[in-house]
Amino acid sequence: MKKILILLFFILIQIKTPVLANVLVKNLGDTIISANQIARQIQVQEDSFISLQFLIKVRTLDSFISNSSNPNYRIPIDQLYLNDGENEFQMQPNSQITLLSISGLQFWGYTKNYNCIIKNIGVLPPGNYSTRLQFQTQTALFTYNTVYNLSFTIPTKQEVSSITNPVNIKLTPDNIFETNTNISNVTSAQILIKSNDK
Repeated sequence: MKKILILLFFILIQIKTPVLANVLVKNLGDTIISANQIARQIQVQEDSFISLQFLIKVRTLDSFISNSSNPNYRIPIDQLYLNDGENEFQMQPNSQITLLSISGLQFWGYTKNYNCIIKNIGVLPPGNYSTRLQFQTQTALFTYNTVYNLSFTIPTKQEVSSITNPVNIKLTPDNIFETNTNISNVTSAQILIKSNDK
C-alpha cells in the first residue's frame, strides 16, 4: 500500500509540473572546421524533476544541410552524425533515432553532450549552412518536442601567392660592359589565386 501511495504521489507531481519536463539543446563551444569534416558540440538536457520512464529521440526536419545564400549548395543529411563518445548515430531523412531509453524511476532529468559531426564534406562554398533537428522527450505521461537549428559558417578563403623563379639573365662578353642596356629575363613570375568562392 505504501508503494502505491508513493507511486501515486510521483505521478501527481509529474502531472502537476509538465513544464518542468522539457528537452533543452544548447551549443557548447565553437564550430571546428577541418579539411574533411565539421564538428559542433551540443548539450541535450531533459530537465524533469521525476519520471517513471523516458525516451529521448531525434530526427531531422530537413533532407539537406543548406547554404542560406545559395540553396543549390547543400550537404546530404546522411553525412551528419551524432556522437556521444561511446555511440555514433547517423542521421537519415524521415527517420527517428533513439538517443536514450530509461525505464524505471528517474530523478533530476538527464544531461549529455554530443558532437554533431558532418563527414566527407570536400570543398564547400562559403556561407551559412543550417538544418533543423527535432529532439523529442517521451515520459510516461507526456511528449515534448524542441527544434534545434544546427548551423555553422564556412568563411571565405582567398589566397594570393607568387612563384618567382631565379633570375636568369645571360651575360656575354659582348654585353657585359654595356651601359643603358635592357637585358630581358628568360623566366617570368607567376601569380596563383585560390578561393573557395566564385
